[in-house]
Order: sequence, then structure tokens, then C-alpha cells
Amino acid sequence: MILEKAREVYYKSRGTYGSPRIHASLKPLGIQCSRKADEKSLGKDNQKNEEHIADPNHLSQQFDVTEPNKVWVSDITYVPTEEV
Repeated sequence: MILEKAREVYYKSRGTYGSPRIHASLKPLGIQCSRKADEKSLGKDNQKNEEHIADPNHLSQQFDVTEPNKVWVSDITYVPTEEV
């Protein structure tokens, strides 16, 4: 039961929640367990999310550009999203 709910929370977060957030999300559902138990049960589950495949590196570390607006970069930590 705990593992199924933990998986559900994990997938609803699109794989972004770690054990602290999963644990916090289970608490309001009335599921009581330690965070360590959550970590162990999820670790034993050993599911790999194969949907998360890195995009190809089109620049291949070649940062010399010959004209404007050919290469755009960003630090994703500063890109706001609507995720919680």
C-alpha cells in the first residue's frame, strides 16, 4: 500500500519528487511511515523512468557563432515553471 501510493505521488510529480517530498505528500493521506522506510521501499522498487532521455547536444561544445540568434543558452535554475 505504501509503495503504491509513493509511486503514485512520484509519477504525479513527473519524477521530480524525492523521498522528503514523497513522505510529506503521504502524510495528509493518512499514511504513516518514516522517511527512511519510504526511501528503502522506493529503492527496492528500483524503477527507472525511461521517459527522461537527455536531449542531444547540438552545439557539441562549439560556442563560436558567426551570426546573431543562431545559438541560445539558458541556465534552467533561473527559468520559472509552473511546477510546485
